Amino acid sequence: MVGDIADSATSFYVEDGSIFPAAPFMITIDAELMQVNTILGNLFSDVMRAQEGTAAASHAAESLVENRWTAGMYSNLVSQDEIGDDLVTQAEFDAHLAEKASQSTLGHIKIGPAGSIDINGVYTPGGFKRVNATHDISVAGDQIINGVGFTPRAIIAFACVAGTSAASMGIHSGSSYSIVSDHVNIANAWSQGTGTLIELKPVAATIGYATVKSIDSDGCTLTWEKSGSPTGTAIFTLLFLK
Repeated sequence: MVGDIADSATSFYVEDGSIFPAAPFMITIDAELMQVNTILGNLFSDVMRAQEGTAAASHAAESLVENRWTAGMYSNLVSQDEIGDDLVTQAEFDAHLAEKASQSTLGHIKIGPAGSIDINGVYTPGGFKRVNATHDISVAGDQIINGVGFTPRAIIAFACVAGTSAASMGIHSGSSYSIVSDHVNIANAWSQGTGTLIELKPVAATIGYATVKSIDSDGCTLTWEKSGSPTGTAIFTLLFLK
């Protein structure tokens, strides 16, 4: 500060006014807080003395003038009434929490409404449905699978024939298939294919297989076909993905 000031002074000079922010702003001289409302070069004017419960006092030349963080500045930040719309309202904050509750922690990737999140933020996925079913592979025709509760985007099938080593695991992704199967009643004789969801070969030269005829609003419709005269009951689990 340049020169002495009395406890009633409302203007005074500092050595370098350029280092201070645009008015209004708070300054501290000794133990007194003041609000500077006008700054012109190195001249502070319209100064409000004795702020935030401090006492007006005289200050000697060369006293340090500081623009410091004060309790009043903090109070203004946390008070909705003081800063108007600069802070979100409680309703906006609650809405934000609700939105984030439907997202994962990986970059806020949207998971969607299929799952649920408890009060601790633990996500329980609900975007899939498991259905168990059977089919006599000696019989060709359609088989309706329902009770899924949504239109699936993909289906994973795990199947076997009771009493044999015939088994398969297949995936239908809406337009294509991928399947591996263990067949002809020989353990570990696995092969890979791309044309069916389920493919079971309990005896040499016989096949019972299923493709997806349609994806339905509550599941799917399978079409069972056969080659040769396969016998046995296909036991399978379908995992529907939303």
